[in-house]
Amino acid sequence: MRRLLLSGFALAAVGVAVAMASTPTTPGSSQTDRASVVAYRAGPLQRLISQVGSLVVYQIKPALADVNTGKLPPQRFTYQAAGWKANIALAQRQFDACTPPGPVRAAAVLYDQALKQYQQAMQAFGSAASAPRAHRVAAMHSAAQLANAADAVWNRADADLDQVLRGYGVDTRKPVMPSTSLTC
Repeated sequence: MRRLLLSGFALAAVGVAVAMASTPTTPGSSQTDRASVVAYRAGPLQRLISQVGSLVVYQIKPALADVNTGKLPPQRFTYQAAGWKANIALAQRQFDACTPPGPVRAAAVLYDQALKQYQQAMQAFGSAASAPRAHRVAAMHSAAQLANAADAVWNRADADLDQVLRGYGVDTRKPVMPSTSLTC
């Protein structure tokens, strides 16, 4: 009987220890972290993705094709590239104004790095478009390499973020509904 009682006590002690280890008890608990990460993804990150993503898809890529085929004069492309750089810088300032939750700080640093690289690429595209015709193709290729490097950093940030979200049980394949409540 005593042996059975001790075994039951040991089993109960293990159960309590497991329950305590898996139950968040601090302000930085996993439920709090999950909520802050999900809100950050739906707020500042979604705004950044919308701003920079739509700029790339609807303005930069079509203009690159047009300047390379001659549909868009190089001087106009140079002016547009300066505007894109300014728009990316604005998106970066808005993004940087929001402090990322701890679990996604590494991803936020990568997004910030990618934004800086995109700005460098826009500067290079603008310079390339105004280069003499004989050097323009090579200069555009060099600028494209900068943009591709920025894409690679952005993709690493996405992968880091997705890993954190999946760790909190968030299905990263579902579209994110933008948040209107986060003001930073």
